[in-house]
Amino acid sequence: MPNNYANIGAKLPDIASLDQRITIQTFTTSRTATGSELITWVDLRTVWARAKPLSRKAGESFTADQHITTGQIEFTVRYTGDVTEKMRVIYDGDTYDILAIDMVGRRKFETYLCEVRK
Repeated sequence: MPNNYANIGAKLPDIASLDQRITIQTFTTSRTATGSELITWVDLRTVWARAKPLSRKAGESFTADQHITTGQIEFTVRYTGDVTEKMRVIYDGDTYDILAIDMVGRRKFETYLCEVRK
């Protein structure tokens, strides 16, 4: 029987690599006086993270006559289990949409695959 857990230590980040501060935000909805929906973003928590820029899907496009630059980044944080893809991350003054969340090492850490649009 092969040992599938032999390299699990190589996959787990060193706790010292979590050296960047990120803020995770969630939203609430309410109605304005005219009845339209109003979305308000509020800080859920600020945590230490490892930020790993990814170049595999960075690009540029034009949407509604605006130049849009996109880039992806992966944040690794300690596991909490309560973050969803409906939330977002604030890092270094930019807002990142969470595309996917993965658990690493039996609830030790989690990674957020995020995308920024500027």
